[in-house]
Amino acid sequence: MIPQISPTKSRNYSCETSPISKKRPGPALELLGLNQNIQNLAEKRLKTGESSFSFRTNASLAKEEKKCLFSQNLNFENSFDHCKSAIKMQTNTFQQPEIREDNESIRLPKKIEPFRSPVQRAPQPRIKTKYEELYKNDYKQFETIINENVTTLTCMGEGSLMKAYDVQAKNQVLEGISNDNILVKLYMLKRFKGVVTSSTLDLKKFMETAIKSYKKAKDLEIPQAILYNIDTAVDDCYFIVEKIHESLDIECCEQMAQVKDLFKIYFEKNLVLDLAPANLCVKTETGDKKIVVLVDYLEKEIKIKKNTSRDEFFENILTRWYNAIKKKSFNLSDVEKESKAIGMLNDLTQGLDKYGFNPTWIVNATK
Repeated sequence: MIPQISPTKSRNYSCETSPISKKRPGPALELLGLNQNIQNLAEKRLKTGESSFSFRTNASLAKEEKKCLFSQNLNFENSFDHCKSAIKMQTNTFQQPEIREDNESIRLPKKIEPFRSPVQRAPQPRIKTKYEELYKNDYKQFETIINENVTTLTCMGEGSLMKAYDVQAKNQVLEGISNDNILVKLYMLKRFKGVVTSSTLDLKKFMETAIKSYKKAKDLEIPQAILYNIDTAVDDCYFIVEKIHESLDIECCEQMAQVKDLFKIYFEKNLVLDLAPANLCVKTETGDKKIVVLVDYLEKEIKIKKNTSRDEFFENILTRWYNAIKKKSFNLSDVEKESKAIGMLNDLTQGLDKYGFNPTWIVNATK
């Protein structure tokens, strides 16, 4: 049933004043008044230049009016609420973001994030790097695939930055070379300053620097343990190196003379090498000739500009030699150990003054 409009006094419902009398008008009159309010508000803002408005079509508004006027059993309260919802829908279309002529931008509505299911919102497992898959840091023995061979790696030694592993496999990992004569070396990245996770990217930087160090020493014909996978090591994430079976004997004058020659090359060629005693081994060649061999490489570049970093690093090498000599001289008193260590350091560095060696480095190394 269509509600009749009462022929009472017409009222003007404006934006500024919307008095609500105790006796409200009928729903049709209420809707007409509210619609007029919207038109007044739009015209006012367009004149003042506050914003731009996008009006809904008359057909769309008429549809809302029909819902209000011709619904069955529509009481006053329901029609009033329905009109308010229509007005809300209408006014929402007013706020269209745009750039004004004076380049003053209107604030955009907050971005609505796309819906994600609980499974999508759940923390995703971190994908392990190739190095992490290869190297189980807590394991002294584990299996992996090297050159398509199932290989068992057993830790045989641990340095400051690396672990060395003996190789066991049914077939030869390297063609023509016995598995007993090779080692696999893996970095312990947690030992590097500032590195707390096993990152393949960081590992590549270290390995590339180590390979550069190896090539520089090779160009100068410095005896080294052979690096077999030099071309693929960075992608492999490990080094396959020659295994040198004999340790350095600091009591052997012949071997210490070779160490002295390496110290000379360090300064004469301005080539930074990690000549700590733990990084030097002995290889027996044809005719039982024993050669002191470098078995480690520098993972971090040492800046040799003005020789500052080079000299600081050499002082660190002397400190490690001092401690190693004292440790080997276990049958001597503390005073005799210190005297022997200082004497051997003086002998190893004799004649290096002309290359910039400073004798005070030995004093600093013994502190």
